[in-house]
Amino acid sequence: RTPIALFPALRRWVDEHYFPGTPIGLTEYNFGADDHPNGATAQADVLGLLGRWGVGLAARWRAPEPGSPVAEAFRLFRNYDGQGSAFGVESCEIQNEANPDECSLFAAGGDDSALTMMLIHKELDGVGEVEIRLEGGPAPGFYEHWLVANGDPITRLPDAAIAGQGILLRVPPQSVSLLVVR
Repeated sequence: RTPIALFPALRRWVDEHYFPGTPIGLTEYNFGADDHPNGATAQADVLGLLGRWGVGLAARWRAPEPGSPVAEAFRLFRNYDGQGSAFGVESCEIQNEANPDECSLFAAGGDDSALTMMLIHKELDGVGEVEIRLEGGPAPGFYEHWLVANGDPITRLPDAAIAGQGILLRVPPQSVSLLVVR
């Protein structure tokens, strides 16, 4: 099967057939499953891709119900701690060696000098074991781990140590993890 590379194709079409650099947009999308963990992983994946590809505008068909898994996925990106803290604003290049159908990883720097990483574990069952290497990144220290899983609200897990230049995680199925390295 051939993957659909929608955002790169849109970018190429605009640059070749219109004015290069004109922002692209995604309007009236909605993948449904707002009340299911799968909806949260789909929405988080889309938000990560929108940032990675520099999409200038995205409009979801209707807002998810407050407290739903999809609303919690949005909150992980825009206000994960209830104090206005958000996923970074400048996308960072990152290599994900995992199968993107099973696990996505996005990273961005923030206004507060934090490195934020969004890990989306899409497998339907089984705990995922993930290793994230921070080559050339922050010095060893600690990271915050915020999690949306099982249809529950955002949970802050205990801070954990960065082992050498890496983070080793065990994540539940159909979950979205936000890692914040300061």
